[in-house]
Amino acid sequence: MKKAIPFSLSLFLFVACEKEFEPPFDNQKFYDYHETQNWNSEDFKSELIGEWQLIYQYCCSEATSAAWADVREEEYVLNIGVDSILVYRKGELASTTFWELETRGETAFYLNSEVGIENTFGTIYLNKEYLLFHGSPADGSDSYYERIK
Repeated sequence: MKKAIPFSLSLFLFVACEKEFEPPFDNQKFYDYHETQNWNSEDFKSELIGEWQLIYQYCCSEATSAAWADVREEEYVLNIGVDSILVYRKGELASTTFWELETRGETAFYLNSEVGIENTFGTIYLNKEYLLFHGSPADGSDSYYERIK
């Protein structure tokens, strides 16, 4: 019986380690799509305008507890206008701020706002109906949004 417990435990650990988590997004697809679009700042800004709901976060590539989180229940929405961003939490307006698109190099875009907006840290990538704020190169979280309007 004593030998069965370690064997059962090792079998459990082996089976648990075999199942690999599939992330809901592949950042390489964001990068590839971004590169094929040959964005200029005006076109990119135009594509950002709309409503975006935060749906997933990945924190953090260098952290000891890197993990994906489905955050749709938080109902965190960005309403990006031509020069302002309205932030909604659970349908209630939480903040309003003015913004500009900051360009670094030829194709790296960042959100520059009067007041910091959480979940908008890092390089911005678009992939059709999804938006990524890629914060992990700076050891921040990645925030994935889905266009809702």
